[in-house]
Amino acid sequence: MLRKILVVLAVLIPVVGSAQIAGQMDERDPIVAASMVFSSAYALERFEGFCESRHPRTATLVSEARQQWMAEHQELYDQALRVYKELLTAQQINALRSRRQAENDRVVDMINAATPAESFQFCSNVGTTFQAPEAILTDHPLLVATLANFSSDN
Repeated sequence: MLRKILVVLAVLIPVVGSAQIAGQMDERDPIVAASMVFSSAYALERFEGFCESRHPRTATLVSEARQQWMAEHQELYDQALRVYKELLTAQQINALRSRRQAENDRVVDMINAATPAESFQFCSNVGTTFQAPEAILTDHPLLVATLANFSSDN
């Protein structure tokens, strides 16, 4: 079950490279780049809440992983917010966020359905998962350039 969760995580959460390899995520598109940042942040928020409630012993570990990821990605997060505000209406932002959140929520549902040992292992490894090269969005040069160079005049 844990292997299935990790496979689904790799497909649904765009911080992992499988979606980009399949050509589904174009980091040159400012809305896609911004969505990747927000989706990753939301996933960590959901994982933190899940792990805190289901496996309190892992709460500090997951919280620290989320705080570290957010600190490392704060500039990208701020740039992504600017992209959303300049290119999208509030209704479009809500629709995009709802879709990404639903995708991430499905992963949490799978983790919730896993055995206690499997979900504990997942919670214990969240920090490692979000420190993998695919998850460090600041190491995605195209995504970073897209957000850093964004201008609504483009």
